[in-house]
Amino acid sequence: MCSDISDWVFACLYLLEALIRLIAAGPRLYIHDGWNIFDAVIVITSFCDLAVVQPDASILFKIGRVMRIFKLARMSQGLQVLLNTLLLSFESVIYAAGFLFLLLYVFAILGVSLWAKVKLNGELNDYQNFQNFGLALLTLFRMSTGEAWNEVMRACQIQPPNCDPDLV
Repeated sequence: MCSDISDWVFACLYLLEALIRLIAAGPRLYIHDGWNIFDAVIVITSFCDLAVVQPDASILFKIGRVMRIFKLARMSQGLQVLLNTLLLSFESVIYAAGFLFLLLYVFAILGVSLWAKVKLNGELNDYQNFQNFGLALLTLFRMSTGEAWNEVMRACQIQPPNCDPDLV
């Protein structure tokens, strides 16, 4: 309810800003600036977003509104420095994510080789187990977030009644 009201308030403020800019610059100069066209598209899509009540489409329109920060970055020197730092650190983030994926890949292979024959029980179910590589990778990703990792490992303890030799 409160977010709906704030969406309408900000959409009206964006419309007012675009109209003031259109009146101040005139239609010819307004159209020649790419940022003005970007703002006009954001204003139009904001009102289209408010008219359509589908939450999935709404997220895309809100992301477009957030993109206005790049316009502010052009005007603010401090924000330009911050965005340049973010872009320069993006390469390191990619390397760190690649290393994390490599670790998950290796441990998923290890998990399949060690725990593929454990019967499904407790935390081990149809969606979280080590019976194939894909499910093992998803299970390890979930465990890397800290969600119930100790319960999954407890369910993976191989003891004679829990081992199913017919699997895999």
